[in-house]
This record gives sequence, C-alpha cells and structure tokens, in this order.
Amino acid sequence: MDTSEETDDQTDAEQSFFPTAVSEEELVEAKRKSTLKRLFGSSKIFLHTEKSCQRPDLQGSLIIQSKAAEHYTNGEEAMGKSQYERAVTCFSKAITLKPQQVQLYVSQAEAYLQLCDFQSAAACYKQAWLLEPGAFRDRLAFIYYLQVEVFAGSNDEDLPCRSLFSVMNILLQC
Repeated sequence: MDTSEETDDQTDAEQSFFPTAVSEEELVEAKRKSTLKRLFGSSKIFLHTEKSCQRPDLQGSLIIQSKAAEHYTNGEEAMGKSQYERAVTCFSKAITLKPQQVQLYVSQAEAYLQLCDFQSAAACYKQAWLLEPGAFRDRLAFIYYLQVEVFAGSNDEDLPCRSLFSVMNILLQC
C-alpha cells in the first residue's frame, strides 16, 4: 500500500502544476513588460528592448562620441581663428562629454595659455597628468615657472602677456 500511496502523491503533485509551452525567457520578458505597462501606462516607447533597436546610429555612446568630436573640432577651428574664449568653451563641452580624453584637457590648457590664464591652464594640465601620469610634467612646470616670473613685482597689466610671448618665442627658437 505504501507504493500506491507514493504514486498517488506524485500524480497529485504533477497534476497540480500546469504544464506550459512558454520558455522561461518569455515569462521574464512578459513580467518586465507588465511592470513597465503598470508604471508608464499605454506609452509604447518604454516597451522596446535593446534587441529591437534598429538604428545603431542612435546608440547613446555613438552620439556622445560624435558630439565630443564636433566640439573638439569647433575648438580647434576657434584656436586657428584666435578666438580663444570660444575655444575654451568648445573644449569644455567636449570634456563634459568625454572626461577621460587627455587631448581635450591639453587643448583647453593651450587655449587658456593664449588668454594668459595660467591657473586654469595649470589645472587642465594637472588633470591631463592625472589621466596620463608623468606625460605633461615639463609643460606644467613651465606654466608654474611663468606664473612666478611673470607676476613677480609686475605693476603693468599688459606685462604678463608680453612676457609670456617673449619667453615662448625664445623657447621656440632653441
């Protein structure tokens, strides 16, 4: 009798579960859609999965990359036209989008140098140095040297810029 009772218990257990032809993945996806439907109502924009994205050009990382490149290019063009304030703004926008890109900090630092803003230039080179240790040590030291030399005992407001261009011309000739 024990054997028949065990068989009856197994049969009851098997019959208590409803067999389904739906895979586990489909059940999970249905639950996710149900949750989104409850949260967002009838809006279908949230029901699309990453698999259904038909336009790879609309992926967030590609958009960010292209916008950062666009801002960098605009900054370089502004530098070429001696529009240094605009260049700083363009490089700042690019840095906001791609903060790990060293060249953006270097370009912004060079624009700040053209504006005789040594503190900002030094800050940009410090950030570039943090991202690429030791790479910009000499340039950063040079900026600090210029800060000390140019502003030490200067009463003339135009002297810092004139001195900077003189020192840069001398260094470029060597």
